[in-house]
Amino acid sequence: MMLDSFNCPSCHASLDLPENLTQPIVKCPYCSTTVIVPEELRQSQKRPEGSQNYDQGVAEILELIQSGNKIEAIKQYRQLFTVGLKEAKDAVDALEMNMAGAVYMPSTAVQRGSSCLGGLLALVLVLGAIGAAAFFFLRPSMSTISSIDEAVSLISEGVPAQLAPVVLNGPELLLPVGDGALADVAYTSRDYSQEAMWVNAFTGATGQAAWQSEPLNDELGNQLLFADDRRVYYVSENKLMALDRANGRTVWQTTLSDRLPYTCGDCILSFGDRLVVQTLDNKLHGLDAATGEEGWAVDLNSSSGGQMRVGEWTAVLADNSDSGTGLDLYDPATGSLAQRIEPRCPHPNFDSQEPSFTDPVLVDDSDQSVYFIFGFFDPMCLQKWDYVANTQTWSAFIEQDLPPTDAAFVQDATNLYYNTTDHQLFAAAKSDGTVTMLAQDDGYTLVPQSALNNVLLVRAIRTVGSSREELWGVDAVNGGVLWKFVPQAEKQIPPGDLDVVHESDSGFWTMQPTLNGVILLQARSKTPRLVVETLGLRDGASSGQKEIPLNVTVESSYWFSLLGWDGDVAWVEADLKQFTAVNGATGEVVLRAP
Repeated sequence: MMLDSFNCPSCHASLDLPENLTQPIVKCPYCSTTVIVPEELRQSQKRPEGSQNYDQGVAEILELIQSGNKIEAIKQYRQLFTVGLKEAKDAVDALEMNMAGAVYMPSTAVQRGSSCLGGLLALVLVLGAIGAAAFFFLRPSMSTISSIDEAVSLISEGVPAQLAPVVLNGPELLLPVGDGALADVAYTSRDYSQEAMWVNAFTGATGQAAWQSEPLNDELGNQLLFADDRRVYYVSENKLMALDRANGRTVWQTTLSDRLPYTCGDCILSFGDRLVVQTLDNKLHGLDAATGEEGWAVDLNSSSGGQMRVGEWTAVLADNSDSGTGLDLYDPATGSLAQRIEPRCPHPNFDSQEPSFTDPVLVDDSDQSVYFIFGFFDPMCLQKWDYVANTQTWSAFIEQDLPPTDAAFVQDATNLYYNTTDHQLFAAAKSDGTVTMLAQDDGYTLVPQSALNNVLLVRAIRTVGSSREELWGVDAVNGGVLWKFVPQAEKQIPPGDLDVVHESDSGFWTMQPTLNGVILLQARSKTPRLVVETLGLRDGASSGQKEIPLNVTVESSYWFSLLGWDGDVAWVEADLKQFTAVNGATGEVVLRAP
């Protein structure tokens, strides 16, 4: 009988298995759950063809996982199953975790046609998709396994494993940030041999461990760390816990009406003594930050899955059944609706267009304004609204198409900057919406990054000839390219991303504009190191490079993550084991921890 559906055991969404399924792992597109497909549902599928024998290939992958060489396992997985880096990493993580002990779901989670497959166990690992990503570094001690099928069989029998503790998991920069002091850092650790998990913190000022929470005994799930100046908040699915920032002691814990959305931008915002949390069931909850007691709750009907801070209010894009989509501004103290802004874009051939949940919204509290970029049919609208008076200040049309990917909007005190599919960069004046083209190059995709002192910094992705990324400085007043710089590293890495610096490629780069110039930091391989230099803001001239060795266990390839920038200081994580804070202006390491 043909397979009609295969349900995700986490969110129960239907997962349609492709007819040409070769790898034993699929990912739920709705909740990012990684699922090992049972053999009964794979036995009719074709195994991958190629010069490498399938059984030998999977055996080698499992041996690499057992020996702790995950990076090589990911490389071989990619070659064997012809998948991308992200898919291969998720698959190897899932296999490693399931060697240690899977989360078993009832057989009703798997269906073939209208009948249940009795006794089937779906092996599920939920890998949190947003916020704190779950990074696991485990070395199970198991005898040699000849194939993935045998590994799944052994897992089903509950083979015990001796596990090393997780060193780093989901690190987050905490306050203070931007006040001249080094940021504090919180992260979670897990010891599978004890089935325990902790939240940890260390103090940036000293580089010393500050505290470790009590054991959480938590299941794997959608996890998030968040902090204000007094507490660290830990979220797992629908459980919310507040820890004293000074000592890690539990202040309170509560159960929310639902988990947080996986695709949430800012699902938790702090407004002094009030904590506002958005949950997947389209509710806003106003909690007392000191006690966790719920002061109010609001039903949002349909919403964007993320809050934004607008002045003294919290705001969400939400759909009203009567009037359509608008930006709802709520008083965090009471939950009352303070404003509902409903921008509409006129069109000559269609009804007025509304914003969608994916359209960009930018806030400028300096003049109490919010900017909307929206419209499905060309021309799109760019509108400025006074969010206190709830009045439209001006409206302008965007005649050019916006890129389906790599679309970006950034702002400074005077302009909004955006890119188009025609390889152009535009500036829209905040005063009246006047649009000016700043640059165009048909051989590049131009992505605005940030603006400082009338210089717009641009990531330029070459599309003609060999592919490479460049960093450009563009005159934000008169237009024109001021300078171009080609990093040795291959790709830009955004804050929060985790990836592998391979020996075969040239690594990752990130930059930070400052009043003294543009700090460029690159993670390189073949001697794992950071390369730091400062470029002139107006001329792009380099001050000279300084190299900083990284302490990693495998020199050929290593994991790398950019936690973020705090002024001149870049915080990175290397090899899933150590935080390094680098003063980009001086090229000095100011902290290594733990």
